Amino acid sequence: MNDEGLTATLVGAFSALSVLLVFVTVLYSLRYQSVLDALDAEIPKDKPKAAGGLSKRLYETMIFHWGPVAFLIAICFYVTTPLAIQIIGTSSFNPVSFDFLQTAFVLVWVVVGLFTFSSWRIMYKLFLRYQECKTYSA
Repeated sequence: MNDEGLTATLVGAFSALSVLLVFVTVLYSLRYQSVLDALDAEIPKDKPKAAGGLSKRLYETMIFHWGPVAFLIAICFYVTTPLAIQIIGTSSFNPVSFDFLQTAFVLVWVVVGLFTFSSWRIMYKLFLRYQECKTYSA
């Protein structure tokens, strides 16, 4: 792909990605505190019924609250990866003279990758906490 074609592709990718990332970021911020609350809840080890209730809460948080966030951010990362790899593969490192659009896209891709890792790490913590809680429930 020539530079003009790549630039047009990057402009279109940024337009589509910006809308999706704003939505995911808002969703992340709205649900993050409830996820932390669910993770920090004390497991009532001597009360099986209460542990069962917490287990249900953790499951619902994992699947219905945090699952969509982790899934959407993973889609953002997946969709941007081929273009980022193409840019990295065809670019040369020059700290003085560089293409701002390509550099910005790769940086956004890295941030989205870290965001994806963080989201799925939280999902894994929810799953482990859910499994731990299930051992004490009736």
